[in-house]
Amino acid sequence: MGKTALKYIGILTGLYIIVYNGSKAGSVVTKGAAGASSFVRTLQGR
Repeated sequence: MGKTALKYIGILTGLYIIVYNGSKAGSVVTKGAAGASSFVRTLQGR
């Protein structure tokens, strides 16, 4: 579970950077960060 979670966190971080650099839109980045953090919480079961 830990390795899988780390892999997903790495993928999401990469997507976050790509979206941030590609769009420069603050709202998109904010929504992406909120989605990533809620996804990580779901993985952790909290």
